[in-house]
Amino acid sequence: MKNFKKLMLTGFLSLNYVFNIQSAKAEGFDMPKCPTTPPTYSQLLALAEPSDEFECLGTPEKYEITIYEMGLCSSSSNPITGSSGSKIWDKSTCIATMISDINGTKVDLAPGSSDSKIAALPSAPDRPANGNYNYAYILISSAFNLKGSYTLSDGTTYYSKQGNDDLGPFGAADKTLSAAQEHGEEVDNIGMGEGSWTVANGAEMSSAFQMDNGKMSAILLNDCNHVTNSCSNKTSAKATSQANVSKLLAIFEPTSQINISDTTSGVEVKLVVKQGGYLIGGNNTDIEFFGSAPFRPQITTF
Repeated sequence: MKNFKKLMLTGFLSLNYVFNIQSAKAEGFDMPKCPTTPPTYSQLLALAEPSDEFECLGTPEKYEITIYEMGLCSSSSNPITGSSGSKIWDKSTCIATMISDINGTKVDLAPGSSDSKIAALPSAPDRPANGNYNYAYILISSAFNLKGSYTLSDGTTYYSKQGNDDLGPFGAADKTLSAAQEHGEEVDNIGMGEGSWTVANGAEMSSAFQMDNGKMSAILLNDCNHVTNSCSNKTSAKATSQANVSKLLAIFEPTSQINISDTTSGVEVKLVVKQGGYLIGGNNTDIEFFGSAPFRPQITTF
């Protein structure tokens, strides 16, 4: 506990963020959680009734993301503004609380055998002004690096490995392996509708979706330079095709405002992936694939 406090209190809002990976409901992603006790395959299929294909949310063994920037916004409305197909990130009311260099900072959110993990991140030059902040943002790479496995009651374990299909890289499931292998994944389509990829139906969410303790919305950006503020306040930063996607901007609206005062020493950010950050799916006979599901932010001050 002493080390935890020392790390957390090193520098103001500097942002030695805490990534506390803890159990949380997966209801915001509208998908059942995978049983933590090894189930029979028929029990997995029961999650998908009346379909013979199931999907559920579990815990990854690796969930590596690259973080470029994090911060808070005082705006009374969502910093993702504009009409469908022309949405941009309005950063005018936001202040960065963590800025990485041009290459970003890699962080593995998977909890391992413990309930929490602490990661030291680079700081931003300025302290947020006192006041209430209605939104938080995180700018990350659209490329994720993951691995995981899932075991049935008969002892059969399906392990992840790299797969590729017409839609790109994904986590294939293989029960002949002896350990999980890493698999890359590109988040290059966040549209919530059917049909072909367009800026409005691929690089933008049509609406925010409910998560634990708040709402999340996002847009996909190209390889804009966050260090020079080239990712915000301009349509030229938006991804114009799936091949053009490089970064993901996520805006989180917590149910309660984030208050910064004279007595505030720092900000604690929890990105939850346990029982919710890893997608597991299969057909009527076998687990077929693994993939990422959204991490769930929880933000408090101390």
